[in-house]
Amino acid sequence: MQRKAFTLIELLIVILIIGILVSIGVVGWVSVSQRGRDTTRKSDLVRIKQALQQMYSDKRTYPRFDSGKSIIFGASWQLSPNGVGACEHTPNVSNLGLPSQYLSEIPKDPKDTFDYSGVAADCNALLVSQADRYIYLTPSVDNNAPSENPTAFVLMGTLERAGNEAVLDENNPLKTSLNNMRWYYRPGNYDTCPIGCTGVNANYLVDSKNQ
Repeated sequence: MQRKAFTLIELLIVILIIGILVSIGVVGWVSVSQRGRDTTRKSDLVRIKQALQQMYSDKRTYPRFDSGKSIIFGASWQLSPNGVGACEHTPNVSNLGLPSQYLSEIPKDPKDTFDYSGVAADCNALLVSQADRYIYLTPSVDNNAPSENPTAFVLMGTLERAGNEAVLDENNPLKTSLNNMRWYYRPGNYDTCPIGCTGVNANYLVDSKNQ
């Protein structure tokens, strides 16, 4: 009695169909994961903004951008009351960091795996790559240093699926001026990304304006 079996062509067709289904499932899962992380990013930046506005309501100033340890844009360091790990804020400079009474912990980007509490959190590690981190900036009054008592700020993040929400270049303080105010990141060079910020690719902006 002859036994029936799949032919090679039939097996290849089955394998191909399974592969297509798996690919569709993986693409769908990746898309859902990206959207979920982007939703978290937007929510985090709104929380930080609300805390900053509460501080401004009390003190009439936002936290000053600390440029004393070179160019560190990361909000987890800029807004930390004391800095992080081995990289503390510049001594004898007033108005640095967001007091914990307004926000007990600075939210981190979902893909930010850096250990801010460990001894490895030195300034060089924070400076070399600033990708996948929330960014905090304040404007400069004299184009040479950050304002001591800033009345404006910008928070930025990197959405994986930005689409129409991507910030326009003319509104990106990392590339140019915003609302005719200079945004501090290096004296004398405001139109190009300075050395050390190659990891900065933020594309989503939340600012101090009520919008």
